[in-house]
Amino acid sequence: MLQKLLSAFGDDFKTWSGRIDRQRHGIVRDRVFFLHIPKCGGTSVTSAINRKFAPETIHHLDVLAATRVSSKLDLDLMSYRENLLLYFMANDGCRLVTGHYNWSDRAYQLYGEEWKFVTVLRHPVKKWLSQYYFNRYKDCPARHFQIDVDIDEYMDSEEGRSLGHDQVRKLSDITITEPDTMLEAALENLERFDVVGLTEHLDRFQQDFGRCFGTAIDIPRLNINPAQTRQQTALESPEIRKRVEDLCRYDMILYRAALEKLGLKTE
Repeated sequence: MLQKLLSAFGDDFKTWSGRIDRQRHGIVRDRVFFLHIPKCGGTSVTSAINRKFAPETIHHLDVLAATRVSSKLDLDLMSYRENLLLYFMANDGCRLVTGHYNWSDRAYQLYGEEWKFVTVLRHPVKKWLSQYYFNRYKDCPARHFQIDVDIDEYMDSEEGRSLGHDQVRKLSDITITEPDTMLEAALENLERFDVVGLTEHLDRFQQDFGRCFGTAIDIPRLNINPAQTRQQTALESPEIRKRVEDLCRYDMILYRAALEKLGLKTE
């Protein structure tokens, strides 16, 4: 019954509940950039952070729209996204920017003192498998980043190999192209974030967010993978897990650095 009521009221209920949450627990006074790395719990985290800002001050990257525009204008997609990020950060009315951006050296140099930087990482093997199965079996009419090959073929593809260092890629500037240099930059940038979380330790992220911004957040569980059973089976396969671990060697170094930064047990 409750679910039907929530569905019926839709966005009106979200706006109302967010207003109540802001009145009860406070609103974030800082300007926040949440760098949302795919399949790291970012949709749920974004939902929780959104409730701490007035809706008119939030700017979320529309991935499909950005992709269409960059394609029509024959622009590099990630460069176009970076320009959008710079535009939003320069907008006096904007206080929260979220979305699938890369780290931007220019954004940090220009606005690092005005904005707080936040992100969440995930265990690389779990992230790789989650992203593969999500894009393989998601129901998306636009077929955005859809995967149409089985896991063995995907692991041997350039896209599959690139996915193995996706978190390193996201935390390094788009001008960097070599994985070794990406890793070096990502490790340096990790220290520049005001709050870093891990999907496996979201309770710690909530605590750190609260300490940094003076207000508590409650993270729901959203954007659930449509192929969880297949993903779990793959995790339990020693052969598949070993191959994915090899692909994720750079991301594993970054992930262990994040664990150490948070004072958590490393693998």
